[in-house]
Amino acid sequence: PGIGNNSESPYVRTLVHYAQQNGYIAVVLNHIGSLRNIPLTSPRIFTYGGTEELDVVRKEVERLHPKCGIILVGCSMGANIVIKYLGENLINQTGILAAVSVNQGYDVNKAKSYLLSWYHMRRAYIYVMTRNQKNMIRHHRQQLLDEKIKSLKGIDEDAVFAAQTIAELDEAYTRRRHGYKSLEDYYHHNSCFHYLHNIHIPLLVVNAEDDPIVPAP
Repeated sequence: PGIGNNSESPYVRTLVHYAQQNGYIAVVLNHIGSLRNIPLTSPRIFTYGGTEELDVVRKEVERLHPKCGIILVGCSMGANIVIKYLGENLINQTGILAAVSVNQGYDVNKAKSYLLSWYHMRRAYIYVMTRNQKNMIRHHRQQLLDEKIKSLKGIDEDAVFAAQTIAELDEAYTRRRHGYKSLEDYYHHNSCFHYLHNIHIPLLVVNAEDDPIVPAP
């Protein structure tokens, strides 16, 4: 799923429905912190390019269904994670039949300048995505923003909740929480574009021409 989405999101449920109708076993990775009824067990939530949870889920699926091949499908942020996961370590491609990437930006440092435009209501979408992620942080505030973490990581809680865009929120919280020296550094290391050349399995890349976030080439 994308930023702030999970297995309850309508487009995810629709995709799962069609997959099951066509005989597939569907498994959804719920990013850490995305389910309000599941408490955090560590003081962190997902990042744009974090692949650790996908690796855990993939290995559990292989344990439960050792004779099944796997097709990875990601949407938006989830697509970035899928491609980065496959490309950052060649062994991750073993046993994966194919992958599908749907509507993502690939290189955030290059894409972020488009996100403040009102064209196709991009800025409105970004505002909603930012609000949803801030609500997630607020819901888990006790774990994510305790005084020790804020002091250790240099996080200004007021700046976190004042953020109006994903970039502002990533600058105020995400890149500091995970130890990146700058926002550009965080986006560089978490964008899948830098790992695409390492992928040697079939990969379908789909971006809608009228996608509100990612512009057509």
